[in-house]
Amino acid sequence: MTRRILVTGSRRCGPIGTEFVRSMLEGLIGRDLIIVHGACHLGGVDLVAHEWTDRTPGVAVEPYPAADFGAWPSCGPRRNSHMVSLGADLCFAFPELRADSRRSGTWDCAMKANAAGIPVRLLTLPPEAS
Repeated sequence: MTRRILVTGSRRCGPIGTEFVRSMLEGLIGRDLIIVHGACHLGGVDLVAHEWTDRTPGVAVEPYPAADFGAWPSCGPRRNSHMVSLGADLCFAFPELRADSRRSGTWDCAMKANAAGIPVRLLTLPPEAS
């Protein structure tokens, strides 16, 4: 049975965070997977997830760039609503540990997933070494 995993996370994801995201995704291997993500053009968690799917046989990807959902800034929340409306078996949310991260698209998507009954695994990105 194919599992849909919604991945949402910070636009900033350094080397430590990249390895953390990859390790969480690696834990899903052995199942037919579709990774759904927001295709942030700035990189971060979305890019890590996309690159991981490219290198992992048997894993499909569904990217949803925010620009496909209208003008900034409302396109991000509309895109998140769309991804959640498609359903998922699980949402991996990778927020940064910062005071202002609570207003981010990561939290918007995670809260929408939770409200839709999608289990959310909150996986705070580790701080990068100085």
